[in-house]
Amino acid sequence: MAYKYLTDQNKIKALKDELKSIQEDMKKFKDDPKKIIELQKQSFQKGFIDMMKHQMKPLIITLVPLFVVFNWLRVTYAAFGDLIFGLGWFGIYFISAILFSMILRKLFRVY
Repeated sequence: MAYKYLTDQNKIKALKDELKSIQEDMKKFKDDPKKIIELQKQSFQKGFIDMMKHQMKPLIITLVPLFVVFNWLRVTYAAFGDLIFGLGWFGIYFISAILFSMILRKLFRVY
């Protein structure tokens, strides 16, 4: 939810649309190596650097509470050992975080 409210969703959607058009141009110019290199530079700039700028703010803001939660989970559940399928508390957390993240991104239409 932090990504939804702390990022500009319109800018992220516009960046993704630009990346799609750059990829389509790369398919058109697959025989021209100079044009491909230029398009790859644009793709790297838009896809990696610009996207990372937008995603760093929510990451930094949510990092502190996650440290508190991880410490609490470690202290509380370390004594139980393996919980499910031989996974400890971190494995369970990691798998459930990925699943819930995908579900919440679809529900809240986070780009």
